[in-house]
Amino acid sequence: MKNFKAAQRGLYVHIPFCAGKCPYCDFYSVVRKKNESDIAVCSAYIRAVLNEARSFSHWAMPFTSLYLGGGSPSLLSISELSGLLVGLREIFRFTPNAEFSIELNPADVSKANAKAWLEMGFNRFSLGVQSFADDVLRLLGRRHDAGAAREAIEELRKAGVTNLGLDMIFGTVPGQGSWQRDLEKALAVAPEHMSLYELTLCARTALGRRAELGEKIKVTEEPAAEIYLSTHEKMEKAGY
Repeated sequence: MKNFKAAQRGLYVHIPFCAGKCPYCDFYSVVRKKNESDIAVCSAYIRAVLNEARSFSHWAMPFTSLYLGGGSPSLLSISELSGLLVGLREIFRFTPNAEFSIELNPADVSKANAKAWLEMGFNRFSLGVQSFADDVLRLLGRRHDAGAAREAIEELRKAGVTNLGLDMIFGTVPGQGSWQRDLEKALAVAPEHMSLYELTLCARTALGRRAELGEKIKVTEEPAAEIYLSTHEKMEKAGY
């Protein structure tokens, strides 16, 4: 274990900006609007991240991975992302085959963006699909529909992305039948990686407050466990 830890070292950078706050999200994020004030705030944040990173520049061992999470890192402009990446590469060392990951919102994916993300060095993409069912996406407050999710996957593949992960959420009120259809559609596009999460209702989120008022947001414990076990079995059979 000691040797493994010495060989693997990852760097995580949190990008807290989102186009809107999802009602289930308990991560720290702020809504970014397309105006000069918010652009200035974002630029200041990137400078602050790089300034903090410089205080750790004495770390001699190279990183084997970089992960930009959020928030919605894909909401950053190409110049903002490029500046952040260039700065981090100047401050830290990365191994020649380092994995550079970025979380994407389907609404931010375009042919031009996909090409630019690849050119600046990202080689792993985590796409926040969450569901291929429009009713579930509306419940989750996502800013894309199922069609946009499929288009985003197609654009990333056409651009040359060969390491694609899909984030999906199960346990919402539509139940196991809806989730099984979601899972089949996800497996049909053959992503290299999948992150499957049970919906968590936190008290301080909008969905959490609605659940406290009696609205049925997610399935109960027993069917959630059944969904989890059947999903585990199906993923194993699919080779994951």
